[in-house]
Amino acid sequence: MPNALQESAKRKATWFAFAGNSFLFVLKLSLGLISGSIAVISDAIHSLLDIVATIIIAIGIKVGREKADAEHPFGHHRAEPIAGLIIAVIAGILAVEVVQEAVTSLFKGEREILGTIAMLALALTILTKVIMAWYLRRLSKKVHSSSVRALAIDSRNDVLATSVALAGVFGAELGFSSADALAGIVVAVFIFKGGWEIGLENIDYLMGKTADEEVLRKIRFAALSVKGVLALNTLRSHYVGNKIHVEIHIEVDHLMTTRDSHQISDDVESAIESLEDVSKAFVHVDPVKVLSDGTRVPSGFHEKHPELE
Repeated sequence: MPNALQESAKRKATWFAFAGNSFLFVLKLSLGLISGSIAVISDAIHSLLDIVATIIIAIGIKVGREKADAEHPFGHHRAEPIAGLIIAVIAGILAVEVVQEAVTSLFKGEREILGTIAMLALALTILTKVIMAWYLRRLSKKVHSSSVRALAIDSRNDVLATSVALAGVFGAELGFSSADALAGIVVAVFIFKGGWEIGLENIDYLMGKTADEEVLRKIRFAALSVKGVLALNTLRSHYVGNKIHVEIHIEVDHLMTTRDSHQISDDVESAIESLEDVSKAFVHVDPVKVLSDGTRVPSGFHEKHPELE
């Protein structure tokens, strides 16, 4: 997908998530306060996290699409993973707050809740979140965005968390007075779990994790498809933000002129950088002697790397 369409899709995703989560926050907070349900109020706090997350992600996407400059020669791709980490931290803080409120409610003993209103709020939330999770997951696959994927993961977890909250309110209606508060604690676990997943994924991006095997296969194929490339002997990749940098050594005939080998290097660089996940490729040319039987004999030091095995 071209960059312009990617950015447009990301903006659409954040506005969609912001509108959906704002609607759910107002709905659940108002009906939660009316009904007196800890589970519904906890779920409203979860939606508040979603709103904050969407705003942070929108900022991350905006910064991330800025072009490289003198101070950031490889661009600003780390902005999106940083936004994801901020969301993870906020999720942890909110999870603790929800648990504290739920535990306090348990020790207070029985409390009346308006179950019908609470269950209506939660049922509408589940329906809305199912639609949001499906849409954002489909969009994240198209735009290859860690931040949009974070929104999709969060919406998926919200469906499970709200289902637990609904079960808690239903249990309270059947006479299990502590069920509502216990459901609030479980919702807090889901909030923490979502933050944990988002945090781990984005830490990998910031720590320079290597690309997965499917992406490496595409990189190898792109390089070997360039005419004049005899083989590859080094391939390294690591994430810079949510995009990949590639270092690759290509083998060419040692009798080739410097101009021709340089042109092949440029062609390999262009081929690899045309891949959606890659932002930069560094290509090194290694000359080799080609014997009559097709055997390649290195004419200098050649480094091997596990990613080629």
